[in-house]
Amino acid sequence: MQMVIEMAKQNLSFSREMEMDIFYEGQHIAEKLAKEQVQKKETTKQKSKK
Repeated sequence: MQMVIEMAKQNLSFSREMEMDIFYEGQHIAEKLAKEQVQKKETTKQKSKK
C-alpha cells in the first residue's frame, strides 16, 4: 500500500492489478496477473518532440 501512496504523490499513473499476456519467441505461453503496473511518465521535453 505504501508504494501506491508514493506513486500517487509523484503523479505517476498506475493500475493496481492488470492481466498481462506472456510471449516467448512470438508465441503466447501464459497469462499473468501483475500486482502494480506503472506507466512511463513523460516529461515536458519528451511531449514537445511529438
